[in-house]
Amino acid sequence: VSFQVAAYDLNKEVTPNIELLSSRPDFGDFRTKLVRNEENQSSVLNVYWNDIPPIHNGKTLTLRFKSCVLSSRWSYGECENDYTDIKIVVRDRKPPVIDRSSMPVGGMIYLGFNEFKMKHVPVKDAEDPQLKPTVEILPKSMQKYVKWSHNQLKMQFDKAGTHQFNLVATSDYRVSSSQSFIVEVFPENRSKILFFADTTRDAEAKFFKNTMKNVDIMNPFIQDINLRNISDRETLVLGTSILLDKDANIAIEKAMTQIKNIVVASPLIDNMPNKFIDELIHEYNLGFIGRYNDITRAPDIKKTKIAFSSQFQAPSKDVTLKLNTSRESSNPLIFNGGLDDPDKICKGVLGLTDTGNNPYVLGVVCKRNNGGKITMLGTEWADLQVDQSDADIPEAWFNRMLNGNFH
Repeated sequence: VSFQVAAYDLNKEVTPNIELLSSRPDFGDFRTKLVRNEENQSSVLNVYWNDIPPIHNGKTLTLRFKSCVLSSRWSYGECENDYTDIKIVVRDRKPPVIDRSSMPVGGMIYLGFNEFKMKHVPVKDAEDPQLKPTVEILPKSMQKYVKWSHNQLKMQFDKAGTHQFNLVATSDYRVSSSQSFIVEVFPENRSKILFFADTTRDAEAKFFKNTMKNVDIMNPFIQDINLRNISDRETLVLGTSILLDKDANIAIEKAMTQIKNIVVASPLIDNMPNKFIDELIHEYNLGFIGRYNDITRAPDIKKTKIAFSSQFQAPSKDVTLKLNTSRESSNPLIFNGGLDDPDKICKGVLGLTDTGNNPYVLGVVCKRNNGGKITMLGTEWADLQVDQSDADIPEAWFNRMLNGNFH
């Protein structure tokens, strides 16, 4: 804001003085400058008010003035008072910018029950980076589950279902912008383990459904492997039934990018996507001896039993192989190395032996680069044969391979 107040001595004898009677506004750069013209005995008071704070937007302020002429050498007289009203109208301001590149418009957010998730959602003033917009989550009922601070959107729901909320940012100039988000929260009993199978009737599918109990089975040939289906899963299990057909590799690769733990239990591990095999060889330095029946002077597989490292629960009786779960079960895949080999990135943890000595490695655990694990068994989990008293062993060993620390 800038304006002028002028005063003239009609008698052209004295140059008037002008002063501001109003108290100085508390905010902004407020200045006055008096310019006298001695030739025509007039004065102009220039008033400048810059950087007007947004708090004054829309307000009307009254500024009062007094103009006087010298009545003697040291004093003024013949004063007149006047005033002017100033309405502060801030120019149009741009609304705050909400950067939701980490959560694109139109996308659904999937959360596990009571899962905590944090996303980077910066909010900035569109004109002045020094200003910090006020951010609010609406409706207020969502503030129990969603919070925003330091450019981080934090979500945690203990209520299943679909929820919608708005993130509203308001600048110091009272201009707002809003972004809407939709979240689907899965039921508390949603399984963390996903097993790919081409049918629910084969022995592998029945094993995981009956023995492991809390496992979801999907057929990637007839079900869409979309983000919703694989979100909130911790473990992907692949067996012989799905690896028989390499056309499943597209779905397998898609799921592997979203699920941190990968379990491959089949003699057909070499049917996995090429990218996975290359990763095992070049990043994890894992070697394969080959199929059991091709190993020279290997003992009769029917006379072998499962050897296990010290971290595994010991069964009351020997665990052997059924050799009949699938058409591939009679010829397991054997890995290079030994049990608990300290020089290996991927640790051998289960093996086959007839005497208890020098077992052939049947199961390995690799610490995955994304923080999860790759666990592999050279046969199907359903092919483990245990005594009735050891019925809990297959599940206990499966969980130990996933959760044990072998490194």
